[in-house]
Amino acid sequence: RRGNVRVETNTVYPHSSRNSLFLEKRSPLHEPHIVTTDPEGNIHRTYFNGEHEMIEFKKLSENHFFVAGNLDTDESLEYVFADEHLVYTTKNNGKVLFTKKLEYPISHMPVIYHFSYKEKKVGLTCSDQNKIFLFDINGNLHPGFPLDGCSGFSIGLISEDETNFNLLVASPEGYLYNYYVE
Repeated sequence: RRGNVRVETNTVYPHSSRNSLFLEKRSPLHEPHIVTTDPEGNIHRTYFNGEHEMIEFKKLSENHFFVAGNLDTDESLEYVFADEHLVYTTKNNGKVLFTKKLEYPISHMPVIYHFSYKEKKVGLTCSDQNKIFLFDINGNLHPGFPLDGCSGFSIGLISEDETNFNLLVASPEGYLYNYYVE
């Protein structure tokens, strides 16, 4: 808040330029830490006591995407990696939940959408081919997907009295598509 160093770390590493830092809260399995990736896709965890942990992952391009979020109902985060045509989703201990190879290159940061406490899905955009995808935690494509769209997309309730989700995404012609998501 005041610009002062709160925690001095014992390691300096290059940070991947397209990705953010994610807070992984304390759980019975681990202390709280910040998690991100380096340009090669290795996972870096920086703990608030200054310790650092690096976990080697698959060799990824410098342009990979990384997102950390809770896809299931446990107390730990899952990690989503998207690189060129591939998407990997893993538990924070490295166990792979699913791997998919798409026909098209992934152009936008993956997003984790929350439909309920138990139901969360990963959204991907392949703008060059005007396609969007929505996968569950097991890598199953949501019914009706892929859909047309070339931007990042938003899923939510349009009004308070709605019970169905709508997906809003841009078209290459500059229109806004509004899809009903069952």
